[in-house]
Order: sequence, then C-alpha cells, then structure tokens
Amino acid sequence: MRLGRCSKSNDIIEPLMKPQWYVDCKDMAARSCEAVRKKELLIVPDIHERTWFDWLEGIQDWCISRQLWWGHRIPAYLVKIPGLIDHPDQNKNDHYVVGRNETEARENAAKKFNVS
Repeated sequence: MRLGRCSKSNDIIEPLMKPQWYVDCKDMAARSCEAVRKKELLIVPDIHERTWFDWLEGIQDWCISRQLWWGHRIPAYLVKIPGLIDHPDQNKNDHYVVGRNETEARENAAKKFNVS
C-alpha cells in the first residue's frame, strides 16, 4: 500500500471528504482567445499562438480547493442562521455563499436566504 505524504512537512495525509470549489474559466479563456485574434494581445513569437489556442479552447474548470498552497483562503462562507440554518451541511453547496470579503458574503447570504 502506498502511503500519501505531504510535500512540505512529510506528514501522512489522511483522506477527508470536503466540498470542492471550482473556478469557471471558459469566459476568461474565450476573451483571451478573442484578444489574440484581434491582435489586442500579442504572443511573441507568434508561432506559439497555436499552443495558446489549443490550451485555451479546451479549457476545463479549475479546482482551486486542491491546490498545494495550504492556507490560501477560498472566499466561500458556510452559512449558519439561528432558527433557519442551525446545523449547515458542509457537503451541500447550497449552504455556502461567496464574496470578496465577509461583508459582501453576509449581504449575499441575506439575499439568498431572504433574511434582513
């Protein structure tokens, strides 16, 4: 049996199911391809344009919750509202909200769960 170890501390890694977070990269990739086609963005030397398009036109969502950079915060907040959501399920995405900061996340939670 192969035992997983941390690349930084060499600690044994034990699997623990956690919610996964993805960034939808399709719009950003499409805008990047369009910028190169319109010559708003230049790839130098231009022989690498084909590689650019091959990579970006087949882009997939980026799983940011599996990065090796431990401690990097994902701006997703688990919502707990007394009397409405007392025991949120960490594995259900509908109990999370996102925001650039805590204040924005609270505003998004209030809108999502109709709480003032």
